[in-house]
Amino acid sequence: MTVDSLSFGGRSIVAGQLPRPPVPLGLRSGIVHTVVGGLSPRSWRARKCAATVLATERALVLDAGLGVRLTAFYTGGLSDTQVILIHGWEGSAQSAYVLSAASALHVAGHSVCRLQLRDHGDSHGLNEAPFLGSEHAEVIAAVAEVQRRFPATRTVVVGYSLGGNFAVRLAAFGRDAGLSLAHVVAVSPPINPRDAAHTISSSALFNRYFARRWKSSIRLKMQHFASWRAHAKLLEIDDIIAMHEAFVPRFTAFANADAYFASYALNAENLGQLSCSADLVLAADDPVCPVDSLRDVARIAGLTTTVVPHGGHCGFLEDWRMRSWLDRYLVHTVDGVAHCS
Repeated sequence: MTVDSLSFGGRSIVAGQLPRPPVPLGLRSGIVHTVVGGLSPRSWRARKCAATVLATERALVLDAGLGVRLTAFYTGGLSDTQVILIHGWEGSAQSAYVLSAASALHVAGHSVCRLQLRDHGDSHGLNEAPFLGSEHAEVIAAVAEVQRRFPATRTVVVGYSLGGNFAVRLAAFGRDAGLSLAHVVAVSPPINPRDAAHTISSSALFNRYFARRWKSSIRLKMQHFASWRAHAKLLEIDDIIAMHEAFVPRFTAFANADAYFASYALNAENLGQLSCSADLVLAADDPVCPVDSLRDVARIAGLTTTVVPHGGHCGFLEDWRMRSWLDRYLVHTVDGVAHCS
């Protein structure tokens, strides 16, 4: 299947306009892109490139409403555009793909804010209730707080994986909460979270990875809050779907995991009208969030899609030097938004 042949709900989905060099033969695997993108060589390169961003960042604790607090790291730039970066599930503001993008965008002159979702990074002790993929209101409130503290002519939100799912919901629901967004980019988002969860569950590699990371978060919650010790049974489950089936009745009002997943699916029924333009950037070989789920977004006005043949899940590496085509894409996109608005 080639990118040019992809078609969903009558929409033709083609690669974006930014030229991309041929991907080296060894990187023409979605699993390789995904795994290598998170290994030490890329992390080391990302931290090295982001040295200025890290040295000049301001650590923030943001009021996200109803007593919820989220953390973020803000680095000012020379332009009047700020970019808010949101990591994926069990990632953090220190993830390699976040630091790599933050560096590229800051070099281009833009202010960058690396927002951290609840119970990610070192924030497990800030809120007793757990992180839920369905709770976009607190992310909207946190972004609004960033806009109040650091006024800018325009704000662009870039989210990765589940952070990309949140980013699209910011485009859908942010205006009613007072957000003013110029544009949103969602990278490798779970369009249909149920499909993504089942895809993870079916892979021994990714199921083990996400289950281990989620259990680590649960252990940290137990260390901070005695009430969490009553949920130790969650640590005995090894399958992501089974973990959700046990987790959802304990911590949410949803009847089961499927209802929970459906609540934050990116479809016309959930999103309605977007308040700003939004781009989805996906790889046809994503082994975590199936590109077939694009059928669900075919009827959402204001949403455009770029699909590239190779990139895996949030990988999008150009070469074995760990350089990222996605970083160039983001700078190209943000610069375009800044010049056109």
